[in-house]
Amino acid sequence: MKLLYGTTNNGKLQAMKNALKDFDIELIGLNDLEEALPKIKEDGTTPLQNAEIKARAYYEAFHIPVFSCDSGLYFEEITTEEQPGLHVRRIGGKELTDEEMIEYYSALAEAHGGKITGRYRNAIYFILDGEHHYSSMDMSIATESFVLVAKPHEKRVKGFPLDSLSVDIATGKYYYDLEVKDVSTSVDDGVRVFFTMALEERKMNRMEEITEQIKKLSSTVTEEEYSTYLEQGHELLVQLHDLDVDKDGVYRVLSEYFKSLEDDISYDFIADILDYVSGWCSPEKSIWNV
Repeated sequence: MKLLYGTTNNGKLQAMKNALKDFDIELIGLNDLEEALPKIKEDGTTPLQNAEIKARAYYEAFHIPVFSCDSGLYFEEITTEEQPGLHVRRIGGKELTDEEMIEYYSALAEAHGGKITGRYRNAIYFILDGEHHYSSMDMSIATESFVLVAKPHEKRVKGFPLDSLSVDIATGKYYYDLEVKDVSTSVDDGVRVFFTMALEERKMNRMEEITEQIKKLSSTVTEEEYSTYLEQGHELLVQLHDLDVDKDGVYRVLSEYFKSLEDDISYDFIADILDYVSGWCSPEKSIWNV
């Protein structure tokens, strides 16, 4: 499945590719598209609202499965009014420079005893198609907690000013003084769980939809159109196979329906369908056993 990540940041795209490398997904970013990008006003009040705004805009523009992410910074010790949330760099309507951010957040920590405990809350909104949307702002996709202190580290990295104030909780060391500090692992795990659950739910929904179509065929089949309907049923089973639906699950659902039928043409039709599922058929019609 080709999946669009709604970002122009190649670093974020590559990080997400690493997180989802074991999924049967071709992940692309906005820079991979030739079409003009829609103009989006991110006026949500939470990361999840902004993620949804972006995902919906990209889905409407490109009509392919898409997800967007957003994040906000939240501290335990400060009031709701003081929370940076979505606006980590914009304070009082002003876009701060790196040094201004260090000065502002250093003062914020100083005002609360010299340190405050925070984490980035991440949100993801995934649109698989027009009817199937999945979202999360669960703590499993938040970063680990860290301490922001009043005294900044001497090191500066352009674009990441708060790293100069960030201290690891476990060791009490500045992040810049740690040999290795990878805070993405727990987030990656949460993202993988999110996509696993979303895709599994979609697979089960599609299984239900397709098996209902097979049942409908059985209820309307006639002697004259039996072969045509049977071919349609076979094509629907191939769709289930291509979705990586387990054949035992398909067999279980259809066999329960089979037991409810009387000995008539519908009964014979589902019996033939079950033979396709189990593999008791000609080799060219075998689906799961090829």
